Amino acid sequence: MSITPADPPELKRQFPHVDDIADWRAKQSIRLLWERVFDLEARLQAATTTVGDLVNATNRQDDAITLADRKADEALAITQQVEQETAETGGSGPVVSGPLVWAWIDMKPTGAPGVAPGSPGGAPATMTDWQNYFYGLTGIPTIGDPADDYEDKMLDLVAAGMKVNPVPWEIPSAAWPFFGLSVMIDAGGHPRGRIWLPTAVPDSLGYYTHEIQFIDAAP
Repeated sequence: MSITPADPPELKRQFPHVDDIADWRAKQSIRLLWERVFDLEARLQAATTTVGDLVNATNRQDDAITLADRKADEALAITQQVEQETAETGGSGPVVSGPLVWAWIDMKPTGAPGVAPGSPGGAPATMTDWQNYFYGLTGIPTIGDPADDYEDKMLDLVAAGMKVNPVPWEIPSAAWPFFGLSVMIDAGGHPRGRIWLPTAVPDSLGYYTHEIQFIDAAP
């Protein structure tokens, strides 16, 4: 960030009542005082302009840093979630090979935070409620139905406001679209077959989420 100090403006200089002073020395002293006042006023205006430029530049820089920090958090969240799920599944990723079917596989280990309780707004309160809610959103009545179009269906939900890739220590709210339900999207913009249910407490990595794999290989 580079800021050039503003130049003092050229002020119109007037010397009221100086010509009325009869004593020459007093007249010169008063005139010098007026010159000093004009000089200080010009410097003050220049400093005010420079400070305003500094504030604007600092605000722009802060906005840029905030945006970069948010993007870094999102990238880190994806990386950490991929590492965590890889460890939990013995190295297999969330996207399975072969014909795909809709599923509901709890990816959290025993003792992980449970799903957040429901609210007066009608948020799902139990794992079964969330499962029924999710499949109501996707329009799939039966687990095990073909899921070749799951990416299109999830991208439709993202376009409708579904949360993408939550970050550590981000507390979900039932007031969010879809009651805080979120989906994993990779760097290429493709859904990765995982959703996160909101939780009331964080896990060991600081995520207020309970992970579900919603596609699987056909038996």
